[in-house]
Amino acid sequence: MQWEFYGKFLGIIVVILDIAKVFVSYAIVLIICKVFSQELYGKIMATFIIASIIGHCFPVYYKFRGGKGVIVSTALALILNYKYAVICIIVCAIVYIITRIPSTATLSGVVLYLILIIVMDFEYTIPVGLTTLIILFKHRNNVKRLFQRQENIFKV
Repeated sequence: MQWEFYGKFLGIIVVILDIAKVFVSYAIVLIICKVFSQELYGKIMATFIIASIIGHCFPVYYKFRGGKGVIVSTALALILNYKYAVICIIVCAIVYIITRIPSTATLSGVVLYLILIIVMDFEYTIPVGLTTLIILFKHRNNVKRLFQRQENIFKV
C-alpha cells in the first residue's frame, strides 16, 4: 500500500514537471521573439511545437526512448488554443468514463484537437498534425491492441 502511494505521488510529480518544461520553454520562445523579431513568432512557434514533442518522445539522453507525448501535447494545446484544449480534455474524460480504456480516451482527445485545428484555425495545422502523428506512432502498440480488443481496462 505504501509503495503504491509513492508511485502515484511520483507520477503526479512527473506530470507537473512535464507541463512545467513546456511552459518554461514557451516563456523562452516569447523572450526570443521579443528580443529578436516578433515577425518570426509563427515560425518559431511551429518549431517550438515540433521540437517539444520530439524532445519529449525521443530524447537523446535516453537513447531516443521517451514518453508518449500526451502530457506535453496537452500543455502545447493549452498554449495554442485553450478553448479547444478544454473541449478535448472534456471529451477525453467522457470517453474514458464510457470505455475505461486510457489509450482510447487519450487518442480521441488528440485526434479531436487536430480536427478542431484543421477546421477552425489553420495557422498551426502542420505542426499539430506532425505532433498527432508522433503520438499515434508512440501509441502504435495500444492501437494494435485496441483493434485486437486486447487493450487493458484501467480500474481505479
